[in-house]
Amino acid sequence: MKRNTIGRIAALLIVFALLFAGVAEATVLGTPIDSTEQEVLQTVELAKGVYWTGSDYRSENYIEYTPNESVFPIVVYGEKVCNYGKFGSMAALPEQQGLHVVAGINGDYYNTSDFQPLGIVVTDGILRSSDGGLYAVGFRADGTALIGKPALFFAVETPDFTFTNVTFNKTRVLNTLALFTEDYSYTTKNSLPGYDVILVPDEESTFTVDCTRTFTVEQVLESDGAINLEPGKVVLSLNAASEEWLVAILAALEPGDPVTVRVSSAPGWEDVRYAAGSLYKLVTNGQVEPGLEATAAPRTAVGVKPDGTLVLYTIDGRQLGLSIGASLTQVAQRLVEMGCTEATVMDGGGSTSINVVLPGDGTASQINSPSGGTQRSVTEYIMLVTTEQPTGRADRLALYPRGLYLLSGATAEVTAKAVDENGYPAAMPAGEQYTVSDGLGTVEGGLFRAEQAGSGSITVSANGVRDDSVPVTVIDTPDTIRVRNRGIAFSRLVLEIGQQVDLSATAEWNHLTLTSKDSCFTWSVEGDVGTITQEGVFTAADTKGSGTISVAAGDRTAIVAVEIIYPEGYWENPFDDVSEEDWYYEAVEFVCLKELFRGMTETEFAPDVPLTRAMVATLLYRLAKTPATDGMTNPFRDVAADAWYAQAVIWAANSGIVKGMSADTFAPDSPVTREQLVTMLDRWRIAQGGTAFAGNTAAVGGRFADWGSVSAWAEASMAWAVDAGILQGNENGAVLPGGSATRAQTAAIFQRYLDK
Repeated sequence: MKRNTIGRIAALLIVFALLFAGVAEATVLGTPIDSTEQEVLQTVELAKGVYWTGSDYRSENYIEYTPNESVFPIVVYGEKVCNYGKFGSMAALPEQQGLHVVAGINGDYYNTSDFQPLGIVVTDGILRSSDGGLYAVGFRADGTALIGKPALFFAVETPDFTFTNVTFNKTRVLNTLALFTEDYSYTTKNSLPGYDVILVPDEESTFTVDCTRTFTVEQVLESDGAINLEPGKVVLSLNAASEEWLVAILAALEPGDPVTVRVSSAPGWEDVRYAAGSLYKLVTNGQVEPGLEATAAPRTAVGVKPDGTLVLYTIDGRQLGLSIGASLTQVAQRLVEMGCTEATVMDGGGSTSINVVLPGDGTASQINSPSGGTQRSVTEYIMLVTTEQPTGRADRLALYPRGLYLLSGATAEVTAKAVDENGYPAAMPAGEQYTVSDGLGTVEGGLFRAEQAGSGSITVSANGVRDDSVPVTVIDTPDTIRVRNRGIAFSRLVLEIGQQVDLSATAEWNHLTLTSKDSCFTWSVEGDVGTITQEGVFTAADTKGSGTISVAAGDRTAIVAVEIIYPEGYWENPFDDVSEEDWYYEAVEFVCLKELFRGMTETEFAPDVPLTRAMVATLLYRLAKTPATDGMTNPFRDVAADAWYAQAVIWAANSGIVKGMSADTFAPDSPVTREQLVTMLDRWRIAQGGTAFAGNTAAVGGRFADWGSVSAWAEASMAWAVDAGILQGNENGAVLPGGSATRAQTAAIFQRYLDK
């Protein structure tokens, strides 16, 4: 897979042509919108693809490996088969043996209760766990792969019987003989009574997929549960609840008895050095297997091409806006698209993981995005390793990130790393320089500045080493602009007067989010709603109003509706005839904020104008939250159905809060007296569940010189209002029951009542 510089640039230009022509051919995963490739080693390449499904994304990452002597695939599990770990801890195991890990993916499905793999495990040519009748991928010493069913067959021969229903380093089940070695775990992990026969090897205690091993019985135990697995020894184990004749045969064994174990496999598997199990076969002879699982999910798979190229494949899922995943059928179809004629699945979901030591790095990075947010521990990994050691001499350069999509005027950091011929980090040689094609921009101090729309590449070179190029696309007019506040996109902004907010904008092109900064956009405000900087900092005006914010890039503009409001409890006095020096200022502010009163005009409150009976009915109606009047009758001939106060009067009359001047007249325009106002308010209060005044009215009114002029029908309500501090007398000690109730006085009365 070694490519020269000319070949890489040609491939990049093909990608650009497809993207900008807008005719990229759709695949089973969707329409390709982004792709990158990177040489990890001369025989190992990392690739990424992003696809648009029409409503969301699918993101794949995969490794293509050409079998060779210096890099080869292995299977890695923990210290025991029933163990687990993340890629870093697992990779440390072959590193301790002098193998440098280059890349890897997660392996087989496993039992989540004890991390026991479902299928076969073979490492270093040694069989560690049987296949469970499942599929597998195996690797020969030359790095070539085999996909199929190992079809392991075990025969355990005792002096009296040959057992053929046998598992090896798998959980013991009823009526099945379980064979355990120290590779399995520290104990047999049995939880029920059984018989355990401890064997010592005559020569060899380890097993392969095609072998015969002889043993001698050391001890026969009746066990209540698990027993320890000792190094170099093998345990035959049978559940005590199995069929009696099976139990009798095993229990009859005695120390010194010979036992022979024969293992065979399907043709072609006898020379496999490493193997990992697989639950489902995906592709056979270039054809997708029928009946595969249809749920979209993160997936991991292994495919093989006719020329022996190995594909270690992953696709992310369960992450809206990043990748929705794929069904097993879609993964199989995708691998066929890539040229695989055989393919099988590994564990998926939250276990899906692809890891690569990127050129120039010393440790592995997880390339995919785990659906659970973090990498999950799994039971085994398939890894590519090399025995080659660092040379210390730079052979090539690696440029990061592997591709750029920017809005005109944006900047992005670029980093070059030096790599030796075996993929290890090396010192950067002299003469490092960057070249940007087609005048797209410049690189200075490790920062690329996008200056002109178009597509091309950034190339880094240095003395005596291979250069590296990455694709770059600069867009001046995006497909979409989104305005955001704290990362959340919105189209309507409501702020209080004087409030300031730091907005941001993002741009999308071809369903990809472009690298940008706020100053890449042109920000403007329409209407007297505030001001905005070219970094998106908006400051609301000091008065309420409505308008828009426009955010533009090239010929594309996003519009945000803006409304400026007063904060709760804030009142901007619109009235020329009400000033802060007036005794009724706070009362007017209070009733206006409660939306009980409105001005006679936009600029006049008319504080000295007497209230009419219609006005009082309307105030009480608003205080009651303007209930519906459906089904209520209008008893008054002088209240027109279309009068502005009609619904209020109808509601108040039907609720017993107001009465007419006669049986059929209300006199809506008549000024209301102070005692009439207080009586109406008291009736409203009682209708809301209040208690009628039951005190001594004469005692309450005795301090007022004109109390005797209070109408009998109003006396209790007047006493309640005076006693509650809602109604006050004037400077002459008069309560003025028949006097007019002005708008200012009424505002004060309502404020005192509602503040109680």
